[in-house]
Amino acid sequence: MLSALLQRDPFPWQQRLFAQFVAGKIPSALDLPTGTGKTSVIAIWLAALATQALQGKLTLPRRLVYIVNRRTIVDQATTETERLLKRLQTPELAKARSALQKLAAIPSENPVTASTLRGELADNGEWKADPARPAIVLGTVDMVLSKLLFRGYGDGKRKRVIHAGLLGHDTLLVHDESHLVPAACQTLQHLVDLNPALRLINLSATQRDESATPFRLDWADLTHPVLIQRTQAHKHLNILPPAKDEKSRLQTVVDCALQHQDKATTVVVFLHDIRSVQLVYAQLEKQVGKERIIVLTGRLRGYERDQLVTTALWQRFSPETKAVETPTQTAYLITTSAGEVGVDLDAEYAVADLAVLDSMIQRFGRVNRRGDSKTSQIDVVYSEKQFGDKYRGTQLQATLGYLKALHHDASPAQLNHTPKPDNAFMPAPASPELDAWIVDELSATSLPCRYPVRDFIHGLEAEQPNINVLWRKDLDRMKGWQAGDWLDDYLDLLPIQTAEQVHFPLKAATDWLEELLKKSESHNLKIVGLTDDEAVWVTAEDAVTTLSRYHTLILPTALGGLNAKGIPDENCITPASDVLENVTEVRRYWSDAQPPADVKNFPRQGRITPPLDDDSDTERPTLVVCSQLGVKQDSDLSYLAVTMGLQEHLNQAEQFARQIVQALALPDNLAEAVIIAARWHDKGKDRTCWQQAIGNTNLQAPLAKTGHGRYDHTRANYYRHEFGSLLDALDDETIQQHPQRELILHLIVSHHGWGRPHVPERGWDRPKGYRTNQQAALDVMNRFDRCQQDYGWWQLAWLEALLGAADVLASIGEKKS
Repeated sequence: MLSALLQRDPFPWQQRLFAQFVAGKIPSALDLPTGTGKTSVIAIWLAALATQALQGKLTLPRRLVYIVNRRTIVDQATTETERLLKRLQTPELAKARSALQKLAAIPSENPVTASTLRGELADNGEWKADPARPAIVLGTVDMVLSKLLFRGYGDGKRKRVIHAGLLGHDTLLVHDESHLVPAACQTLQHLVDLNPALRLINLSATQRDESATPFRLDWADLTHPVLIQRTQAHKHLNILPPAKDEKSRLQTVVDCALQHQDKATTVVVFLHDIRSVQLVYAQLEKQVGKERIIVLTGRLRGYERDQLVTTALWQRFSPETKAVETPTQTAYLITTSAGEVGVDLDAEYAVADLAVLDSMIQRFGRVNRRGDSKTSQIDVVYSEKQFGDKYRGTQLQATLGYLKALHHDASPAQLNHTPKPDNAFMPAPASPELDAWIVDELSATSLPCRYPVRDFIHGLEAEQPNINVLWRKDLDRMKGWQAGDWLDDYLDLLPIQTAEQVHFPLKAATDWLEELLKKSESHNLKIVGLTDDEAVWVTAEDAVTTLSRYHTLILPTALGGLNAKGIPDENCITPASDVLENVTEVRRYWSDAQPPADVKNFPRQGRITPPLDDDSDTERPTLVVCSQLGVKQDSDLSYLAVTMGLQEHLNQAEQFARQIVQALALPDNLAEAVIIAARWHDKGKDRTCWQQAIGNTNLQAPLAKTGHGRYDHTRANYYRHEFGSLLDALDDETIQQHPQRELILHLIVSHHGWGRPHVPERGWDRPKGYRTNQQAALDVMNRFDRCQQDYGWWQLAWLEALLGAADVLASIGEKKS
């Protein structure tokens, strides 16, 4: 089976790891040199999962989450996932495909769902829709860890819990190049210690943790002909004499790159900072022309990075495609650390400025990866001025000494055999200890949290934190609106995609925004700032002074600040492009404008009508969002354009809950709790105020959803229907006598993200009386605490996610088996 998925004979280490996985043994770390196929761990897990499914003894987690550490093109992992899913459809894997399909609660032709932050497999929510279905998720360390910590970047209250539950239970985390983010490594290990249902593999070519005993190559691997060629690949290391100053250093870089211009080869140029990239690009462009040069930096927007991968020039650097054609000219790639990891990049020659040792090792790994070239060379350029850097000077000097000790051989084998000095690596930043006390606060998702999530991901950084920026055209029309619940609803309907975002340091972002506002004529527009706890509606001018509060900014396109290449530019005041305009599965329009011609092809609709600042009686425009993707598992389902009677919805939710818990073989007591909660979760929607809020005038036939998708919070007096459902359930004798009474009641009240630990007073059920509501609200808080103690932080969230999945499947009219 593994051979069929890989479409070749596995390497010895891959066979050994497969056997361990089938036996239910998961190593804590893989220490494998570059070029040995580390990302095949995805295929190995999938083959082992299918094998266990065929044997009827499932012990491996159903979800694999592959974590990368840089916001670059996750090309290799994405490509591997695409291939695996296609190969599962071949006749020779029919038995494996059938066994995997039987694991799901909802029948599907695709036995495994996949989601990534890039390209064709953009997050479509399918991995959340059926918690029993095997899934592969590819994400950045920021995305995955923030969600595991109940404070997912860009997530609303409901999504926080669902994401934490599904990522933190029945999941195998594979952390690629884990040594690059030591604070995240520490936090992930703490998560595993606190949560036995979570499994973790640290994957790296430069393991530095001597306390663990990682899975390594053995003699069979070291004598394998293909692995010999890769681990002993020819990489001549040429350390040039020190340059006298910065200008001569960069000129030497250019000269080294140009010595290959007539060889019809590939040259990658690694530089430490963006300014150096710009200067070297300008010099090279004069000599060879811009048509032969690619620039890749961390400040390139995700969408443009995705487009870059599809170009013919980029394919020259891909190990899979570069041999397809016979080139006639040399291709150049100039990159910062964005090209060091996360990209399946292979060049014949490299020119690199001096960096700390872990970066240099990563750079060497992007040269002659397969060992095909006998002439590959790496030129290292430096100046002695670099050793005076107060942050990196000592490490750079130690790195230079190590490079000289390699004796001009930068092959993986030589790197592995040459002892690495500790002072050649950057010291790990201090990071807070994650303990039960802190997790208690993080998991109380209906309240703000005192602990910044990024400290657990990147440590208490000496360097400045980073911020994400994206542009949405919807905000161009929203400057007159006041803050309100519509902000969360908007983000539920249109979740942030990584392809939309630019990622750069806080200081650079502050300077860029300040300069942009001086030049832009649209400086009075409002923007959305996202903190760990909330979405804030603020003017762009006010945001500049409080930028450190936010991890993400959503700007109106009218503000500009992005050039045609997808790079932030304060001198570019023309409207920025909106990436969602290029997503073919989504349409947006305003109710006072002409709908798109193909809107009938988009059956799923959501609508938002925010309140205005003034008291105008004019009809308020509605933002209509249409999608062909199906419904996000974590959307606010009151906004779905599906008409459904309340009792019909409850019946269907109960049936789907039954299918889900059966597929997961949940213990009877827990299974009953989820099923009963599904039966009761939306009963509170029968209140007159809620029915009026959705526009239903026939109160004798209460609805769960309406075809028009509108919901007016003010008509409902901000009443929370799940709290009404709880009050009804408290009067039910069957629930009161059930051994899982506490869990059932918690699942009912928390299924939209409240009740962790509280429900706000404005959401209470007024006709029931103040004292009744007050006592029930106090009980909600105490019950949440008891349930977390009984079931654990992530298992409780997972149980909530099971109910959420049943709710969604019932809401979108999914067919039951």
